[in-house]
Formats: sequence, structure tokens, C-alpha cells
Amino acid sequence: MKISVVVPNYNHSASISQTIDGILSQSYRNVELIIVDDGSTDESVEILKRYQQQDPRIHLLLFSENRGAHAAATEGVRAASGDLFFGEAADDYLVDPMFFATAVDSMRRRPKAAGVFGRSRVIDAADDRFLWSMGAGPKEGYCDGQTFLDAFLSHRTFVPGSSAIFRLELIREAGGHQEDLGAQADYFINHALPAAHGVFFIDRDVAAFRVSPTTYSAKATDDDFFRHHALTEKRLRAYASDRHYDPALLRIWRDGIVNMRFNLRRQETLFDAVKAVARELPPWEKWHMPQDFMRLAEHYFDELTPMKAELDRRAAAAWAIFSEVAGPLDEQATPFARRAGRIQHFISKMIFR
Repeated sequence: MKISVVVPNYNHSASISQTIDGILSQSYRNVELIIVDDGSTDESVEILKRYQQQDPRIHLLLFSENRGAHAAATEGVRAASGDLFFGEAADDYLVDPMFFATAVDSMRRRPKAAGVFGRSRVIDAADDRFLWSMGAGPKEGYCDGQTFLDAFLSHRTFVPGSSAIFRLELIREAGGHQEDLGAQADYFINHALPAAHGVFFIDRDVAAFRVSPTTYSAKATDDDFFRHHALTEKRLRAYASDRHYDPALLRIWRDGIVNMRFNLRRQETLFDAVKAVARELPPWEKWHMPQDFMRLAEHYFDELTPMKAELDRRAAAAWAIFSEVAGPLDEQATPFARRAGRIQHFISKMIFR
């Protein structure tokens, strides 16, 4: 099996060598590395040409001007000729030299699976500090599509694009990098393909993913963030149309996306705690509470109340976008599913606290 690796690059001369070295150091050698330079104005092209001279597996696509991440990703997929596809950002890098070999071995055992993914280390782009490890599967090894879909909607699995390899033909069949999904274009591929075809999970860190406040996804407005997620949900359900999905789980998924954007549970917990002291203490408890403490609680309650109102407004707007773009949930749910949804909603609140 041949693995096509596509790396779009724009002005990442400081990190591109680490990215390329991680790919070329893989023990599995049947690899083509396609680097799409998106009109860089730094020293990127000079670095890329030096690498190309050293390894014939490297192919360069050089844009004369900056055309954007979507165009670079699309051209890379179009140029790929492998059986499997791995897309990597120019500021990310591989940390496990056996990742490709493990992926190929897994796919040889189940050639119709969507692909293979592992965990990614999240690194602070400013100082390369390790922040956390992301990526989880329902279980290690192979997971069928229905099990994956249920786990995804329950927020028990997540596929990082920085550590996922998929069959190239499936990526093309699913529409490739769909520009109208914005920052969620990879997110759709990473979860729709496993939901439809099953996937392997490697329970170890295989890649490193740099984050900063200026990344594409971090800069998205609330409206863009939720519209892209709602459209992703709609397309995932259409793509994996032979899978059963419970509207109760869809509610859990949407609830988790809203919470992820606002850290809703933590803010609500703080507000409720302050409110309990400032407004809901029984008279006999309030009598024995130190007055300085009560004044502080009242002050915080006054400060937090308008913030809580704004939080509620933003959360309500998010739910309205989901209903508008992906469809309302209540009309789709059976009475049993609605009861299950209320139970799982309670469980979700406990999980995300």
C-alpha cells in the first residue's frame, strides 16, 4: 500500500523541516510526500527544494500567489496517487516512527475499513509546551461504523486530523475538503468516514499538533462555528445514511458542541454557586454569615448576572442555528427517545462539569 502525504504550507519556514523529518523518518517507506506551498514569502521554498533534492519521494506544488488553505488542500488531494492518505499541517509533526507501518498493517487486515487514527499531543505554538493529549476511540483496535457513530454522538470518541490516515478513494467520494464547512472540513471527513466504514484506533500518541489563538478554527465567530458544525452533522447523517442514529444522541452531541464553545458547564456552576449564597440562603444561615462575605457574594452576583444573561443568549442562538441548518430534534424523536434524551442530557451535564 502506498501512502500519499499532503502538507499545505504557507510561511512555515520555522517548522517545516520538523514536519518533513517526521514523515521521512517513518519506518514504512512506500510513501509519496506532496508539499503544496501556498505562495510563501519567507524561506519556505528554498528549504523545500533542498529536501526535494535529497529524497525523490518529495513532490512540490508551488503556487505563485497565496490561494488559501482550501485550494492548497484540494490540489494536494487531486495530485495524490496512493491507496491511503495522510494530511498534515506544516506546523505539526509525527512523533511515532511506526505510525505508518501500524496503519498499513491494520488496513491489510481489514481493507474496507475507512482508516486508522491515533492520539495527538497538543503543543503550545508559542513555546512548544505540552498541553494535553487529544484523540480517543471506543476501544483500541477495530471499531465498526455503528459503534463509532454512537460513541461520536456521545462525545466518547474524537479523531484528530493530525493523526488520521484514510483510504484516498473514500476521501474523494465524500467530496474531499469541502470549503463551505470552513474549519470543520477535516472534522467531517475524520468522523463521517469511520461512521460509514469503521476505523482502527491506535491508543498512543503518534503526532503533535500546535495550537495558538490565531489558528483558523480559533478565529471563527459563534455564527460560523455553529453553522459549520450543524452542516457537518447534516452531511454526516446523509453520508452514513444506512446507520441508525438516535435523536437523543444527537441532542447529546449538540449539547456537547455548545458546551465546548462556551465552557458552559463551568460558567453555570460558578453562577449557581454565587447565586445560592447571594440570593438563596435561608434567613438563619444568612444571619450567621460574615457580612464581608455576603457583600462580596452580592458584588459577584451583580457582576455575573449580565454575563450569565449574555451566555444564555449565545447558547440559545447556537441551538437555533442547529435547528435551522441541521433540523429540529423534537419532531424526529420518539417518546422513548425523548425520555432517553432527558436522561442522557443529565449524564452529559455531569460529564462536562
